[in-house]
Amino acid sequence: MHLCFAEELRALEERAQLEYGIFPGALMDSAAEALYEALIHDTPSVPEEVLILCGGGNNGADGYTLAALCRERDIRTSVISVFEPTSPLCRERAYSCNTLDSPLFSFEGRDRVLCENLIRRATVIVDCVFGIGYDAKREPDPRFWDLCRLLSDSNAFIISADVPSGLDSDSGAFYRENGKAALVFADLTVTFTASKPALETAPGLQASGKVRCADVGIPKELFETAPRAFLTSKDLLTLLPKREAETSKANYGKLLSYCGSRDMPGAALLASLGALRCGIGLLTCTGYEDVLNVLKGRLCEPIYLPFLETFDDETDLERTKQALLKRLPNQSALLIGCGIGTGREQELFLEFLLSESNCPVVCDADALTILAAREDLLETYGEKLILTPHPGEMARLCHTTPSEVQLDRIRLATAFSARYGCTVVLKGNRTVVSSPDGRLCINPFGNPGMAKAGMGDLLAGMIAAFAAQKVLPFDAATLGVYLHAKAGDLCRDALGEMSLLAHDVADFIGHAARE
Repeated sequence: MHLCFAEELRALEERAQLEYGIFPGALMDSAAEALYEALIHDTPSVPEEVLILCGGGNNGADGYTLAALCRERDIRTSVISVFEPTSPLCRERAYSCNTLDSPLFSFEGRDRVLCENLIRRATVIVDCVFGIGYDAKREPDPRFWDLCRLLSDSNAFIISADVPSGLDSDSGAFYRENGKAALVFADLTVTFTASKPALETAPGLQASGKVRCADVGIPKELFETAPRAFLTSKDLLTLLPKREAETSKANYGKLLSYCGSRDMPGAALLASLGALRCGIGLLTCTGYEDVLNVLKGRLCEPIYLPFLETFDDETDLERTKQALLKRLPNQSALLIGCGIGTGREQELFLEFLLSESNCPVVCDADALTILAAREDLLETYGEKLILTPHPGEMARLCHTTPSEVQLDRIRLATAFSARYGCTVVLKGNRTVVSSPDGRLCINPFGNPGMAKAGMGDLLAGMIAAFAAQKVLPFDAATLGVYLHAKAGDLCRDALGEMSLLAHDVADFIGHAARE
């Protein structure tokens, strides 16, 4: 399924007109038909009467076109012009609608009280006020504030055209003041041509209800050359490394994992489980000996390379580095950070591993905290990095707050990837994966039961395993995120959300890969 930003969609529509002679009016007719189909098939019951709210742009024109369609097919229809038509197509469609024998009211002036009563008693409302490109940073017109208040008190089934009005279609941001949102909360969103980022991730996800994507006539071949992004789907399973009959462990990657500490040995264990369950040929675990001893009691598959005593002694640090230097040239990926701590010795060791390796490096947890304070490392080694932050870690990397991250997840992830040349996995509900070349993936799977300690460690190990098997960084990240979430869903089905644990999810990775 395609996922497009507003600018990309405008470019697609322009190309459809220039190269195929498909004019905006034809697309608008198809959009109105898609909205009509939703009215007939997706509302709780086929409506006898519909209220349509129209803005002044082309989204409003969709609404006026729908009104004419409904009247032709004997559905009683009232139209409220929330804002006066401003675009040429909106003026044209509003004029055509006004010539028909049915009500059209203005949301201001003498019709205002009547409009409010229409909204209060409506059973089905179609929101065609704003479309893509809405600027959610600007304070809305008072009329829109009033409309949102009326809709929030309404019991009507609300269908939004393209995106819920008030929502920035690229980021999912919306304007809020004193705890109130200038936003329409839809039960169903009928989006056109392709899904929008705002419909697939928080915070816009909560306003969109069920989302249906309607083909309105943009030729499919245009998507092959247009900038685009994809939603995670089972198609990602085609990226799984193939295993041949004549093969050995050397064909499936060598991963060096530096994870865990005396206080958090479980982080290293879960990261190792994730890597092993995702087919890594040879896993080497390095770290403090008492951490590795925990792993040895649970896992017999890895090679163990302990640090020499502690790093308090610079001689031990140098001897440990020399031992690792013999291993690093043969590694096809590194995993660093799960539970290692954020002291000076960890910082020095992270810098050493980044400087001496020539392969993809997955950085998670404490490694991200170190990188947030060492922008020079991001600038120097960004192209080899796959970063897996949760919102708090992303906030540290971007020098902002977790709440600000959650308000603009997609834009922050894509901007960070572009700036440093790295792949970013911004975890959370609808995890976002972004690449330096602009590709984007939003994961629709997973469940709240996965909000438990250790899940991120497991995911980091999974992504690192695929990177070590020569899956390209963006593909390794999307594949790891997909299998992690699907395994979590299978585990939930077996154990319930309350009881599932990270190591339980590891046992379902193979089942997820076979679906």
